[in-house]
Formats: sequence, structure tokens, C-alpha cells
Amino acid sequence: LFWVKKAAISSEPSESEYSGKISGEILNITTNPPLIGIPTRITIQGDFPKQEIFGLNTVIVLDHTTEKPKETMVLKVESYPMSEQRLSDTDDVKFILASSKGQVDVKASLLEQRLNISIVNLMKNIDYQVQAKSKLVDEVLKGVAKDIPVVDVKAKATGSWDSLKWNINSNIGSAISNGFKKQVAAQIKKAQEKLKKMVNDKVLTQKKKVQEDINKVKNQVTGQMSKQKKEFEK
Repeated sequence: LFWVKKAAISSEPSESEYSGKISGEILNITTNPPLIGIPTRITIQGDFPKQEIFGLNTVIVLDHTTEKPKETMVLKVESYPMSEQRLSDTDDVKFILASSKGQVDVKASLLEQRLNISIVNLMKNIDYQVQAKSKLVDEVLKGVAKDIPVVDVKAKATGSWDSLKWNINSNIGSAISNGFKKQVAAQIKKAQEKLKKMVNDKVLTQKKKVQEDINKVKNQVTGQMSKQKKEFEK
């Protein structure tokens, strides 16, 4: 029987580009898990400053204590750099996620050769590069980008290693759609307010002119009446 109850994991940053500060432990490594009756547990935490990867936290459990072995993994990275994402890059419209910070959560399990994976990836601190030839479209797209501070990509997979079925979705599509609706509604409201002001200004001008004409006629009539009154008083 081989049984290591505890082994420590430790590493400090060096001159290597991929080095980092890592700590963790491995518990209950054995050649006979059913006899020991305790799953093997591996935990790892770390940061890799040169790669701008921070907050790595991993927990792996290898449970071979029964006739149906089960292996699970939970992995989280608080922050890591993401590469440029081009959603549109034409002469008319550019909508680019130039840079961002990613955060990822991964959960996976393997039981009887069936794998289940769940991944949630968040893009934060996004540097949007937005440009459009049309001034109106440019204004709308920049408003849309401002309304999407976080982009998420969620993925799930089930099946065997050689036949995984993936389901991937993201909020970016609905967020852009809702953002467009909001920005278009804002543009329509702005146009309505501008039109209303133009109409009110025009009506006010006409009203003022009509009032001036009324006063002019009123003064003429008043003057003539005063003249007639003086004639009668003679």
C-alpha cells in the first residue's frame, strides 16, 4: 500500500516569463483508494504577474473509493488579459473590443466516462473601438457600447471525451439589440423635442405677429373713436 497523506505545492516567481507565485496541497494519494476510503484532493492557488493572470484557484477531487469513480474540478481565474475581438470591421462600421480583462469559472465532472463541463467567461473593463461613417450610426453605436460594461460567454458540454455536445451562448447579441432600441428611442425623443421646439417657436412668432396686428388695428380704431368723440364734444 502506498499512501501519501499530504504533499505541499509551492513556487515563487523567477525570471521565467511563465513563472508565478503558486501554493497548494495534495491530500491522500494512494494506490488503494477503496481501502483508505478518502478521495484524493488537489488544491492550487496562484498568480502569474508577468502574464497578468491573477486569482487562480483550483480544486480537483479524484474519488476512486467506490465502484463508480468520479472526478470533479472547479477552476476560477479572477483576472486575465483577453485578446482583441472584432464584431464588425468594415469601411462603414467598426465595432471592436480592443482589449478587456477576463474572469472565468469552470466546473467539470467525469462519471462513468460521461463528462459534464460548465464554463462562464466574463469580459470586463472593455476598451471599445467604435466608428461609423454615418454620424447618427456612430452616435448610436457609441451609446450601445457604453451600455454594455460586461460581456458574458457561457458554455456547457456533455458526453464522452470523443463526442462532446457543446451549447454556447452570450449576452452580446441581446445586449446590442437592447442597446440599439434604447439609443434609437433616445434619438427619436431628441428629434421630437427639437421638432416641438421648432413648432412652438414658430407658433410663438406667429402669435406675436398676430398680437401686433391686433394692437395696431386696436390703436387705429381707438384713435378714430377719440377723434369722433372730440368732434361731438365741440
